[in-house]
Parts: sequence; structure tokens; C-alpha cells
Amino acid sequence: MNRNVAQVRLDRVQNTTYDQSVLDRVLSYGTITIYTAGSDTMDITFDGVPHPQQVNQSLTKALDDIASGERNEL
Repeated sequence: MNRNVAQVRLDRVQNTTYDQSVLDRVLSYGTITIYTAGSDTMDITFDGVPHPQQVNQSLTKALDDIASGERNEL
């Protein structure tokens, strides 16, 4: 029963992407990858995410809001 937890502050996120295979698109699932900045760079990948395009858009909006000084919930 191991647990591995990684936390990344939103201001450290450089970019997000999502990928979907043909089957993933049919089932509305995919993979989200979050790329971080810094010398101890850690990229985080989430597999099996429902509606990855919407999740990626929400992440991008949250990052844009932080960059412009706003703080809104995801």
C-alpha cells in the first residue's frame, strides 16, 4: 500500500497538454501532462482523464488568471 504524492505550485507550471488515441476520443478519455519550470523540473502525467480537452482548457484558464493576478477556482 504505497503512496507517492507530488505537489506543484501553479506558478511553477509552464505548459499543459493532452493526448488522446482514437479509442480515447471515442470514450472521451485521455492523458493530461503538466510541464513545470525550475532546476528540479518535474513533469506530471495523468492517465485516464475524462474529457481531457475540457480539463486542459480549465487548467489553461487558471494559469492565465494567475498570470494576470486573478484568483479563481478551477
